[in-house]
Amino acid sequence: MPVTSGDLKNGQPVAPGASRWPLWKSESEAPPPPQRAPDPPQRPRRRGPDWSLVIGQLAGWVALAAFGGVWWVINGGFSVIGLGPAASGFGWIGNLGYAVVTSWTFRVGLPEAVVQALGIPRIQPVLPWVGSAAASVLQVVLTYRQHRKLKIPGGILIVGLLLSLYDLGTTWYGLGTTSWARQAGVAFQSVLAVILTFGLELLIGLLLRPGKEPT
Repeated sequence: MPVTSGDLKNGQPVAPGASRWPLWKSESEAPPPPQRAPDPPQRPRRRGPDWSLVIGQLAGWVALAAFGGVWWVINGGFSVIGLGPAASGFGWIGNLGYAVVTSWTFRVGLPEAVVQALGIPRIQPVLPWVGSAAASVLQVVLTYRQHRKLKIPGGILIVGLLLSLYDLGTTWYGLGTTSWARQAGVAFQSVLAVILTFGLELLIGLLLRPGKEPT
């Protein structure tokens, strides 16, 4: 049987019974084959706690419970003691401000032997201790949020930095009232003031940050 133009598709013979429509479309224009539906996402497997981090954090908290209070009292004590010499550097305005700030006092409720061993006055000013405690709390908050990569509001950041500078400066002046710190030199006095002011709060902020799970 002779092949006619109707039996050709793109110049090639068409098998009997095959569709001849449309004749002008090339094979490249054919519809794509159906694609396979993507597999549903799998839920990540739950990992248990990293017991090495748990034990390490527990040991850190035990150490802070044993020595953290003494550390903070030493820092606060030198800060309170150094407030007077720091204020005197500003002349009569500083002395007047120091008199106002230290006018509200409290009595240390420790045994007389402990007070004498610490070498601190039994009558202590309230506001300088409140300022030292506020500086410590803000330092812990700033350390925690910084290491968790959380946003730190500008107001909290400014207040925390100002209180930290106050705490560092008064602690430095307080260490300067001791003969052993003066004999060790300004560099030793400065390093020790930084450790006393920020060391404890830095450790607490790091321990509050949960450790990463193993991958």
